[in-house]
Amino acid sequence: MIKLGNLKKLNYPLIIGSIMLIILIITSGYPDSLAKADPYGKQRLEFQSSENGESSFMIPPVKPGKEYPWGTDHLGRDVKSLIIYGTKITMAIAVFSALGRLIIALPLAISAAYQNKASIWFIKQFNILFSAFPLIVVVIMLSNMQLFVDFLKDKNLIAALLLTLFGWSKLSYLLMEKAKEILSQEFIEGEIAIGKSKLEIAIQNVVPHLIPSLFVLFFLEIALVLQTMAQIGIFGMMASGGYYNTEGEINVPVEFDWSSLLVFTYMFFGTDKMFLVLFPAAAFAFSIIGFNLFGEGLRL
Repeated sequence: MIKLGNLKKLNYPLIIGSIMLIILIITSGYPDSLAKADPYGKQRLEFQSSENGESSFMIPPVKPGKEYPWGTDHLGRDVKSLIIYGTKITMAIAVFSALGRLIIALPLAISAAYQNKASIWFIKQFNILFSAFPLIVVVIMLSNMQLFVDFLKDKNLIAALLLTLFGWSKLSYLLMEKAKEILSQEFIEGEIAIGKSKLEIAIQNVVPHLIPSLFVLFFLEIALVLQTMAQIGIFGMMASGGYYNTEGEINVPVEFDWSSLLVFTYMFFGTDKMFLVLFPAAAFAFSIIGFNLFGEGLRL
């Protein structure tokens, strides 16, 4: 039998977070098995017949029902399939953006912990800048710049790049404080005494001691990126879910991201089509909570 004392020792945030992340991984890896409807198909009209023999047509979006458990969007695409197929690209953007932030933040943080004035100034100025101008505003302003569109062409790549380049400053500040704590410990003086250079100390002593914090911050950073993606999606600036050509037909990409599904939310607030907002928002909430719980569980 499991004793009550052992139950209290269980790391519930880590366990629950792990289960949620496993669900996201399975969804990303096996969308075909979970989504029966074609996410690229468009059902312009929905034919229905009632018990009394009367027939009717429903124009999308179609409410959740037996055929479409989560309904269809305003273009007739199955919402459940869109969300399931969109998990992979959404998670990829979040993970690579968080990883990119760590790659930028770590060397700057260690350099600043060694009192390098240029690194300290750089981190400080970025923190000041994004205190005055939130990251979401900067990404919205730059996401449609012709320079990025011409060079990268894919809005998902543009989003990942912008979220990486302009979102690392707070992470760098946290790592700088932790690196300072490590450098202030007595064993560092012993490393200096035996003739180690600053670079050797950074690689052989500081980074290994930072690894537990790096793992925690990495997963928490993924949650922050997902939160920003949801906000940007609501403002309608990340629309990789398709665009209209000159014939009025929608062109759909190979993959969808969840932000695209939130682009048209303003059309459905306060209506009976709120499910179009609910399901993408719930997907974001599930993933954000999962990564936060996993990160906090690692911290315990």
